Amino acid sequence: NILVHRQTKEKMNNNLNSALRGQLSPLMNDSDQTKHDENYIADMQNIGTTLELHDVLKELKKIIPLEYAGEWDNVGLLIEPTGLLFVENILLTIDLTEKVLDEAISKGINLIIAYHPPLFKPLKSLTQHSWKERIAIRCIEHRIAVFSPHTALDAIQGGINDYLLHEFKCSEVK
Repeated sequence: NILVHRQTKEKMNNNLNSALRGQLSPLMNDSDQTKHDENYIADMQNIGTTLELHDVLKELKKIIPLEYAGEWDNVGLLIEPTGLLFVENILLTIDLTEKVLDEAISKGINLIIAYHPPLFKPLKSLTQHSWKERIAIRCIEHRIAVFSPHTALDAIQGGINDYLLHEFKCSEVK
């Protein structure tokens, strides 16, 4: 299953979720996509396979080359649980918040693709002090990997920049 979390109904976020779903469609079975109140779930069970985390990451990097990201950005695999991890359920989100993580845990998600990197500046400790530390701890405890494409997804053809520019009817984009 790929679950797309819709945190707001603002047009920009709708376009961002559309771009994420569009770029990740090779990993999804669109014919089995179902709409729910605030979420989109694409059923991948008909594909009949689960993939090891590093195989999923290999495919993601083909779709969204991380070398397109800004030098300053923190993209790629940000949290990796120990041991072999088979990905059965993926959650797509704009921002990984504690509320989104609660939903991911309740739905048995094992990979979260968060557009904005939840870890950006180095953490000096892993305590319950800040929400970012709590997210990192809980992801590890629940064996949830976290991947962020951020500016790499902006830069690719058909990515976020193209979705945002589409509204302006640009005839040429450099």
